[in-house]
Amino acid sequence: MEVKTALLSDYIKKLHGLPDPVLNSGTSHPQPVLRSDRINDILIYPGCFNPPHLGHYELLRHGFLRSGADLNIVAAIIIPMSDRSARGKLWNEDEPVVFTMAERIRLWQGDSPDQWFWIYDQGGTMWENFRYALQGTISVDGFRINWILLQGPDHIQVGRGISMTGWACSGVIVSNCSRPADFISRKSKLKTLTNCEDWEGTAPDVPTLFQDARKAADAELTQLFKTCPKTAQRMVAEDPHYRERRTVLLYCEAFKEADGIRTCRYIYDSQYTIRFVPAQSKPTAMSSTMIRKAIKTHTDPEKLHQFLRKYVLYPDILLEIYLKKQPNSVVLLPDCHSKQENSAALVDVPAENVNSADITW
Repeated sequence: MEVKTALLSDYIKKLHGLPDPVLNSGTSHPQPVLRSDRINDILIYPGCFNPPHLGHYELLRHGFLRSGADLNIVAAIIIPMSDRSARGKLWNEDEPVVFTMAERIRLWQGDSPDQWFWIYDQGGTMWENFRYALQGTISVDGFRINWILLQGPDHIQVGRGISMTGWACSGVIVSNCSRPADFISRKSKLKTLTNCEDWEGTAPDVPTLFQDARKAADAELTQLFKTCPKTAQRMVAEDPHYRERRTVLLYCEAFKEADGIRTCRYIYDSQYTIRFVPAQSKPTAMSSTMIRKAIKTHTDPEKLHQFLRKYVLYPDILLEIYLKKQPNSVVLLPDCHSKQENSAALVDVPAENVNSADITW
C-alpha cells in the first residue's frame, strides 16, 4: 500500500487563511510531515502566557523533543487564552499587568512569525471549532491525527490530580524542566497522582533511537560541511570514524533520556495517559507572576531590562510594550543587542534561580 505524505502547514494555511509559511525554521526543525502509515501526534500547549518566559519555551521544547521515540510528535501548537481569560486569572491583583493576545503572541515569536511551532491566535474558545475542522480535513485525505496536551507541573498535582475536560486529547505530557513538581519526592521518586494508577517505566525503542541518532549525526555533519567545510574535512580526515562515534554518543544520550520517562493511566479512562518527561538539569525558578511583579515594582528601566534578559525570550520587546502602556512615558530602551541576538542567546541558557520575594529596584 502506497504511503502518502503531506505538509501539516498546508492544511493550517488553507483553513486559517494564512498567506505566509508556518511551522518552518530551516534545518533545525524541518516542516512537519504527515504520513498515512502511522498516527501523527500533535502537541497543544494552552495557557495565558502573561507574559511568556523561558520556562514556557523550555517546557515546549522539552516536550516536543524528549517525550520518547514511541510517540510520533510532528508539531507543536501554542494556544494563548483570550484577553478576558488572562485578566480574569488576576482577579485578586490590584492594577494587574495584562498583555493583550497580540502582545503575548509577539512575545512568543518576536518580530518573525517563521518559527518551528505555530501559535493559534483566536483563543481557547475558538480552538475547538478549528481543531475539528483541521482534523476532519486531514482525515479525509487519509491521515490520522492524535492530540496530546502539554502542561506544566502546576496543573498536575498530587492532591488535585488531573483535569481531562476542555481539550479532547488522548493524554498529557508534563515535565519538571521549567519548575519543580510536587509529585516528585525528596528521593526523586514519583508519587501516585489522585485517581491515577501507579507510574510505570516505558520500554525504549532501541532501533528507532539508533536510527534517529544516526540521522542526527548525519545532519550535524551536513550542516558543518555547509558552514565550515575546511573544518569538517579536517575533522573527518583526522577521525574517519567520527560519524559512527557521534552516532553512538547521541544514541546513549537518547537512551538515558527515554529510560527516565514514566507514564500512568487515569483510573476512570485507561486510554488517557499521563507522561512524565524528567528535566535534564535542576529546574529553574521562574513564573509569569514573578515577571509581572518585577515590572510593577521597577523604578529603573535599565535594571528591569537586565532582569528581563534572564527570564523572557524577547526582553527588548517586552520592555517596549510595557513602557508604551505607561501614561506620559518616553520609551528609551537600554543600550543592548538586537532582539533576535538577545533572545537566541537566552533560549538555550538556563536562567538563574531568583526568589521573587527578593526583587527590589
